[in-house]
Amino acid sequence: MVAYVDINTSAVFTTTVSPAGSTATLIVYNSSGSTQTIAWGTGFKTQGNISATTLKTYTISFVSDGTTMIETSRTTGM
Repeated sequence: MVAYVDINTSAVFTTTVSPAGSTATLIVYNSSGSTQTIAWGTGFKTQGNISATTLKTYTISFVSDGTTMIETSRTTGM
């Protein structure tokens, strides 16, 4: 699954966990006029929050173990 999200304020992402082995990639674009925080809530295990710079795009990929979506990679702002 690939999902595109355009944020214009700080956000906390949560998820319903997919079956084990499922993958997901989020493409997040910050369209606001200032830096925003992307935080991870229920269902995610990540390397930490992202400080999303104005007008930059970030990709974050995950794999499910059946209980949690585990981060496998991320880009810096592009």
